[in-house]
Amino acid sequence: MSQHLRIKQAGFSNLTGSMGNIDFVDGLSVHAVSPGEAARLCATIRAEFEDGSNPSPAGILVAHANSQAEVVAPLATGDEIDAPLEVEEGATAPDLEPSLSDLSPPEWTQAELEAIADEKGIVGLREVAEPLGIKSNSISSLVTSILAHEAK
Repeated sequence: MSQHLRIKQAGFSNLTGSMGNIDFVDGLSVHAVSPGEAARLCATIRAEFEDGSNPSPAGILVAHANSQAEVVAPLATGDEIDAPLEVEEGATAPDLEPSLSDLSPPEWTQAELEAIADEKGIVGLREVAEPLGIKSNSISSLVTSILAHEAK
């Protein structure tokens, strides 16, 4: 919806002339300005539409910050509701509880880390160190840091 645009930027608020392809008289656009044109202009100077809305890119983001998209699942048809579930014979429900070994990182010995360093170099040690949040440019520093992390 096009509206007239009023310049609010200090030093330009009484502009009579053109800014880009928009003509102004005493800081008010001569013609209605589209939201796209207004957003382009308001990316560089402060202005607002006659209704007080802020057409700047930042103003548009703020205005839409609290809006949320509503996701609606398609409704099931009567056939889908009445259809029996097909379960493979002998199937069991999956174990949804994570095991303790899934939650904690493996413990490493110095010999294991040195073997990784011999086989894959610093790249292999970084694969072990990255999930622990450890970074270094030195093999010995990586080994020391991983062992110190494991000791905690």
